[in-house]
Amino acid sequence: MAAAFHRAGFTAIDVHMSDLLAGRVTLADFQLLVACGGFSYGDVLGAGEGWAK
Repeated sequence: MAAAFHRAGFTAIDVHMSDLLAGRVTLADFQLLVACGGFSYGDVLGAGEGWAK
């Protein structure tokens, strides 16, 4: 996803949930949020429940 945004001329910044929780990054500084998927329901049983909540 980051590569696609970069090719489209955007600056892509990868933010981990731990960065948000620790206060190192705030979403108020961004104009767009993309939550990449593909793993939420596949790797860990019940992992998709976090996104749903």
